Amino acid sequence: MGMINVYFGVMVSGSVGVVIGIMGFFIGRGNLGLIHDYHTRNVKECDRLAYGKLFAKGLFAVAGSNLLGALGIYLGFPWILGVMLATGGILGLYIINKAQKRYNGGWFS
Repeated sequence: MGMINVYFGVMVSGSVGVVIGIMGFFIGRGNLGLIHDYHTRNVKECDRLAYGKLFAKGLFAVAGSNLLGALGIYLGFPWILGVMLATGGILGLYIINKAQKRYNGGWFS
């Protein structure tokens, strides 16, 4: 793998991880405006912060997998990116699904 490809892969995967992590930070602090309205329509006012914190945990799982994948690319193991994205994506979706079912009654309720 050429050095240009390595740097590009690290920059893209790392940048995506940072952006998702920042979104998770703000959502975890209660800024649910970053989530589509139909995903938060049935969340009660008293549950908004708890919902945001749980949703943010799912985003942090995805962000962390991107950052670890970028580290794997940098260290010369590009296959780690695929493993990390699959693992973090599944774990993140599981956590977000849990938040949706618990606080919103489902994904599109």
